[in-house]
Amino acid sequence: SLPEHARPIGCAVKEERRALIERRVTLNGRPARILGACNHFATVAQIPTGEAHEWSWEAVRKIVAEGGKFRA
Repeated sequence: SLPEHARPIGCAVKEERRALIERRVTLNGRPARILGACNHFATVAQIPTGEAHEWSWEAVRKIVAEGGKFRA
């Protein structure tokens, strides 16, 4: 089986990612947004500064489930 980032992005996957994008999260203690539902990797960007980092969608799911506090 291929890792998630190598598989085609289907409708169900996009819906799950859109749900993650709607969650409130932080990056290094500042408000942030999750971006890139159609991309193979998620981008988490701080709202006030624009600082951005990429994570695998597997990592994003785990971090959001644990409170949404991203650290880079």
